[in-house]
Amino acid sequence: MQDADRLIDLWHTLPRQNGESLPRRSSLSIAAIAPILSHCWQMRWRNGTDFTIKLMGEKLIETWGRDLSGKNLFTALPQPYCDTLNRMVAPLFAKPCALIVTRHLKKGKGGLYEFSNLSLPMLDTDGDACVVFGMSQVTQLAPERPYSGKLSFVGGEIKSARFLDLGFGVAEADFLKTTA
Repeated sequence: MQDADRLIDLWHTLPRQNGESLPRRSSLSIAAIAPILSHCWQMRWRNGTDFTIKLMGEKLIETWGRDLSGKNLFTALPQPYCDTLNRMVAPLFAKPCALIVTRHLKKGKGGLYEFSNLSLPMLDTDGDACVVFGMSQVTQLAPERPYSGKLSFVGGEIKSARFLDLGFGVAEADFLKTTA
């Protein structure tokens, strides 16, 4: 995934407060991610109740066909998909690690896209482990017909997923067989 190493390296350089293992979101400057900002996103995660998109880069808005900033996905998506999100995100905080997931998603009538996503755990300004920051890369695999609809969150097949060691080991989770 292009620029993933760059974002992970930046994550490692962010300051930690009082011996915290995770950086606070407030320590990440927009200037530091300016070259990749259009592909970046930030979400607030509270297990089972809240997965609110706080920031969505311009390229992602263009790809998804809508700006989802401020939306709580747990109130908008089917329960099986929300369960998969929880199984993917919880390990990021249990043993601080990164996650790269690649899915195939359909858009409109016939377009097929490969959606690769890097997720990194962070703390909010109060020190709560509930911020997921990352970036996404979208590659078109099959052309769309003339109608161009919105890219769908649901129904995509997870093609690969792997946790990356950020210096604390790697979490264990089994969600690869889930197609939410």
